[in-house]
Amino acid sequence: MTCQGSVPEAIICFLQADCFEEAVRLAVSLDGDSDTQAAIAGSIAAARYGVPEKIKAEVIKRLPDDLLAVYYRFDEETNPVKIAQHVREYEEERRGRISPQLFAFIIECLGKWKSETSADVWEVLRNAEAIDCHHGLGMWIRNTYLWKNEKLQAEFFDAGYYHVDDMSNVMIEIWIEELNKTE
Repeated sequence: MTCQGSVPEAIICFLQADCFEEAVRLAVSLDGDSDTQAAIAGSIAAARYGVPEKIKAEVIKRLPDDLLAVYYRFDEETNPVKIAQHVREYEEERRGRISPQLFAFIIECLGKWKSETSADVWEVLRNAEAIDCHHGLGMWIRNTYLWKNEKLQAEFFDAGYYHVDDMSNVMIEIWIEELNKTE
């Protein structure tokens, strides 16, 4: 069997199915490398539909201990609730690295930026994700503040940020947080 023979068949099974179980059943019913095709179709279907709890529970009961450990570790790393908790912990840790002086300067920059722009621009930023601002506002922050201010760069270095993209991202994140607090 080859991937040229298995992958297209698995994708077709996923596309023809309306749920996880149907995708796997279709793939198993094919001639050829059905276990590989079912694994591929099932993986795609799991991303789209999720794995029904009944099927998940039955599979977990049958896994040997070494594979069960892998499953639980994977679940720990991909669970949306746990990921959100890790993000909150990271944000708290990140905020803890920013000195009061650096935070005050970032807020001062926000005030200057607000005085030079209109409220409709603030509204766009208030509802944005920091990463979405990387090329526009982030570039402006890098050109206006970070490239020209060695003292500011040194403050960021002290906080553990060594690249201007990371520095501008922190500034944007703080600006978004502050705009959502005060307006």
